[in-house]
Amino acid sequence: MNFPFRSTLAPTLAAMALALGAGAGCTHVFNAPPSAQVLVDTITVTGRGEVSRAPDIAQTTLGVEITAASVQEATRLANQRMNDVLAALEKAGIDKSDIQTRNLNIGFERTYPPPTPTPRTDGQPEAAQPEKPAGFYRVTNMVEVKIRDLTKVGPVLDAAVKAGANAAYGISFGIDKPESLEAEARAKAVEQARAQADQLAKLAGHSLGDVVAINAEYMGGPIRPMMMAKEVAYGYDGGTPVSAGEVSVSAQVQVIFRIAR
Repeated sequence: MNFPFRSTLAPTLAAMALALGAGAGCTHVFNAPPSAQVLVDTITVTGRGEVSRAPDIAQTTLGVEITAASVQEATRLANQRMNDVLAALEKAGIDKSDIQTRNLNIGFERTYPPPTPTPRTDGQPEAAQPEKPAGFYRVTNMVEVKIRDLTKVGPVLDAAVKAGANAAYGISFGIDKPESLEAEARAKAVEQARAQADQLAKLAGHSLGDVVAINAEYMGGPIRPMMMAKEVAYGYDGGTPVSAGEVSVSAQVQVIFRIAR
C-alpha cells in the first residue's frame, strides 16, 4: 500500500523510526526538522561512524620544579637540571623540533611561622607577637614532548626522570595524521544514514531518491588521555610501564533524502 505524502510525513516517519529503533535495539536517533521547516516528500536521518586504530604517536608534558631561598638560586638550579633533562631527551632519540616549552614560571610562596612570645619586664604574661612572613621561590619549567616511536615511551620517561625531571602532567596517544581516519568515519556515518533512510522508504511503500542536504559533525579526536602523574620522585629506579591501547575517531552526519514516488 502506498501512503500519501503530505507535510505531515516527516513526523509520521519519525515516530516509525523510533518504534523500529526500540524494537531492534538501535541507539541512533531519527531527527526531523521542526514542523515549520519540514520538507515535503523527504526523509531525515542521522548516521554515526566510528573507526579505531592503534596509535602511532605519544605526547607528554614533563619538566622540573625547584624551590630555594633566593630567586637566583632557584633559577640556577632549575636551569641546570632542565638542561640535563633536555640533553637526556635528545640522547633518547627525541628530535629538537618535537620538544616545546609549555610553561615557565617563577614565583614567591609565603610561609607564616607560628608567633613567638615576647619577654616583658612588668611581670605580666608574655604576649605572643607574630613574626614577619618568610617564604621561598619556586621555579617551574615544563616542556611538551612528542614521542614518535611508541616502543621508546617508557625509556624516554625513565631517561627524563633520571636526568632530573620531577614533574609530569600527563601522557596521551593518538594518530599523527588523522585525516584518513576522519574520512573513514564520515563514510561509515553516511553509509549508515543511507541504510536507515532506505529501510524507512521501503516500509512506506516508496524508494529512496537523491540527497537533498548533508550536515556533517566531527564527534571525536584521535588524542585521548591515558595516564596522569605529578611530582615524580627524583632518582627512582625507572622501568615505567606504558600501554598505548587504541584510539578512535567518530563522525556524525544528518542526511535529508528525497522520496522517489
